[in-house]
Amino acid sequence: MLLALLSLTLLPPIPAGVADTADVTVRPDPAPAGDYFRRSSLVVTIDPQPAGPAWLVIEHSDAGYGLISLDPGVAHGRQWGAARLNTAAPRRAWFRLEKPPRQLRIYGLPTWTRIALSDSEPPRDPVPLVEPAIAFKSFPQRVITAGADAPTPDGLPGALAALRDLLPLARALGFNGIESYVKWSFVERAPGVFDWSFYDAVCDELDRHGLKWFPLLIAGSAYALPEWYRDSPENRGFQCLEHRLSNDIQSIFCGTQDRFVE
Repeated sequence: MLLALLSLTLLPPIPAGVADTADVTVRPDPAPAGDYFRRSSLVVTIDPQPAGPAWLVIEHSDAGYGLISLDPGVAHGRQWGAARLNTAAPRRAWFRLEKPPRQLRIYGLPTWTRIALSDSEPPRDPVPLVEPAIAFKSFPQRVITAGADAPTPDGLPGALAALRDLLPLARALGFNGIESYVKWSFVERAPGVFDWSFYDAVCDELDRHGLKWFPLLIAGSAYALPEWYRDSPENRGFQCLEHRLSNDIQSIFCGTQDRFVE
């Protein structure tokens, strides 16, 4: 059910949209000419504000490449269809607002056809798998990061949500691989006991988008160490020879990690 249809008054070259109610309004905030540190945006004012969660639904003609985003930000797991893939086809993006603010900004939206506020989750429309914008005669490594990481293994759902948002755009822009850290603490959570489920799920998501995985193996610093090793006497960080102060970056010269690396 739609709670409100946004009243839109925009400046050329952005086309005019729908204007049905004064409850929610949008105004353009273009970046000044020559100001490369500020992005153009749409300023959305919601008044009155819904008491509970609502979904900001954006329908657009999918022109150009980029990501639609909000400020205040919305976690990847609470949005859908944010990548613009230059298909020129009608598409829909939505963002779940747990407590809709009185005002927010929309970035990365050069054209639109309809913006509405709904009190129920819209459909999760299939995201098109488009051919890369640039054709290469050879097959070099064209690698970028795309959210395939988390602070702890429990953060896998958030990492997969980020991948689902970002991988379609990475592919469309011509990248063929995604790099991510492989943390020791994620795969050997107890001595000699390995669990690759986090990275298996990442690779499955990459496969669905026709992309390769570019893993970077990380044994240190401390944030990548399993707790059982970090708290052991074998964990030795670099030490300043002048001041005898240590840090959390493991020394590769003392040999205490050697027996754990094959």
